[in-house]
Amino acid sequence: MSHTGDGEEEAFIKVALYSHAYYKALGKWRELARRAASLIRKRYPDARVYVYGSVVEGRYTAASDLDLLVLTQNATGRARDTAELTLWLEDELRAPPGLLHIVVIKPGSPDEERFFKAMRIKAVEVEPEDGDGYV
Repeated sequence: MSHTGDGEEEAFIKVALYSHAYYKALGKWRELARRAASLIRKRYPDARVYVYGSVVEGRYTAASDLDLLVLTQNATGRARDTAELTLWLEDELRAPPGLLHIVVIKPGSPDEERFFKAMRIKAVEVEPEDGDGYV
């Protein structure tokens, strides 16, 4: 007969609750993306924000993340800058750590073309919740 210790059971419960919160947050991906877009535009006023990946395709799971593409002239291409933006957004949104996956690209760059065309990614542009919709 197998018996799990109290510590293992407590750890399992924490993981299960975290996974549930994570999945629940993804279920509200449109709202979360709008809030993220508003915050991103405060930092990068020229930014256009897109959601892509499993949430857009309707096949997300508790292990999925919210994939955001940010097009801005301020893109540096440095992983550190993207990581800082991700951590800042997760904090501002009170999102579970690891929920956001962000790619930042300069508009008109070869990376943008490769992202949309070569990879054939289905992406949805996000209108920020602040009402400053895109044209």
